[in-house]
Amino acid sequence: AQTQAAITRLRQAGFTLALTNTVVSGEVVPLLKAASFRVVSLIHELPGIIAERGLEAHLAAILAESDTIVAPAKKVADSLDPGGSLLASDRIVVRPQGLYKELRPRLDAHASLRHRLGLDDDARIVLNVGFGDRRKGIDTFVEAAKLAASQVNNLHFVWVGNLHVDFEQPLAGEFGDRFHLVPYTDDVAEFYFGADAFFLSSREDPFPSVVLEALSAGLPVVGIAGASGSEELIAEH
Repeated sequence: AQTQAAITRLRQAGFTLALTNTVVSGEVVPLLKAASFRVVSLIHELPGIIAERGLEAHLAAILAESDTIVAPAKKVADSLDPGGSLLASDRIVVRPQGLYKELRPRLDAHASLRHRLGLDDDARIVLNVGFGDRRKGIDTFVEAAKLAASQVNNLHFVWVGNLHVDFEQPLAGEFGDRFHLVPYTDDVAEFYFGADAFFLSSREDPFPSVVLEALSAGLPVVGIAGASGSEELIAEH
């Protein structure tokens, strides 16, 4: 009732266009259309997370009633519209987003990052940034670090971000030597400009900003085939 009242007030105030962000907001789309709004829905999710969060009904409302649906990558658009009819009618359009903030270059990042982590100056660093959960592949990242450590000297894997509670205990003994966990921080420029490569270990990631940030810092990016909407962008670089 409160949502309906707010929509009515906005419509009476002269607003005619609504932007709804993410699948989660799909439940308000029918209310907006009933109030004669034009609705543009921004969809960032792939099928796995939609099913995991039980958002199928929210997505169905968006597909049925939104005037335009904006996806950040073709992989996302294709997952929303397997038959291609909505893409053909331009109800779904692909518009990749850019960076939401500029990373300022750190000329001393190579040395300062290694000093921060207690590493040798010639240590090589593979980076990932994000919330450490299953979808982001924190476990895959750690397994890759173990495999690399057995084959390549002085190669270190650094994850910047907090861990999901499900991984705090299982990974408690994995920190040190070749795998380094850095708690969440907004100041990530030192990590991007000080690392040697970026590993997107996600099992599913529509169009992650971290890939754009890594590329803007000049890092080569490695990902898992079929897991991300940024795969074509990664391949181009």
